[in-house]
This record gives sequence, structure tokens and C-alpha cells, in this order.
Amino acid sequence: MSLDMARAYKNFLKYQEEKAGKSKEIATPTKTGLLAPKKGAASRTARDANTSELDKVSEYVNQIRKHRMAMRNGE
Repeated sequence: MSLDMARAYKNFLKYQEEKAGKSKEIATPTKTGLLAPKKGAASRTARDANTSELDKVSEYVNQIRKHRMAMRNGE
């Protein structure tokens, strides 16, 4: 059982690294400023439709890590 958990965690970390590498490759939007189109519900729903279960799990893990760091820092 523990070997399976360790293997799953290693695969999860590998997935997060690959995802971070891909997000760096994406170009930043050229339109910025006051009149730039806002990121609203349309982009959010498109992003939610394209996310996999691993993406959702990685978001949950990141939120937990942020909360734990805040608790350690006394916030």
C-alpha cells in the first residue's frame, strides 16, 4: 500500500512540474491596461471545461499548501 502511495505521489509531482513548464511556455497577453478585455466568466468556463481531474487535485493541493504555510507563519 505505501509503495503505491509513494508511486502515486511521485507521478503527481511529475505532473505538477510538467504543468508548470507548460504554463511558462504560454505567451503573455499583448493587451494590457485599462481598456484591455477582462478575464471573466467566459474564459473561466472554457478553462474549467478543459481541466482534468489531476488539474483539480493539483489546485486543491496548492490551496492546502498555502493554508498550511499561512498557519505556520501565524496568520
